[in-house]
Amino acid sequence: MIGEGGWCINFDHNTRECNIYSNRPRFCCVEPGIFQEMYSIKLEEFNDFAIECCHQQIEGVYGWQSMEMLHFDNNVRIRKAISSS
Repeated sequence: MIGEGGWCINFDHNTRECNIYSNRPRFCCVEPGIFQEMYSIKLEEFNDFAIECCHQQIEGVYGWQSMEMLHFDNNVRIRKAISSS
C-alpha cells in the first residue's frame, strides 16, 4: 500500500483525503483500542505515540521546521489546552 515518496497509494494529494476511508484497513484506523490490540500501545500512551508518528511522517516529507510541522504542532497544543480545561 506504500507508493511513491512513502505515501499510501490511496492518499489523494490534491484533496489530502483517503480514497478508501470508509473501507480502509483496520491498521489505518487511528483509535486507542485498535492500537492497543494491534501494536500493544497502552491507552495512556496513545496520544503521545500518535503525535510522534505524525512528527516522523511530517519531518520525512516536509522537514522538521516546515510550515506543515508548525501547523500540526499548533493544532496539537490547542487540542491539549482544550482537553485539559
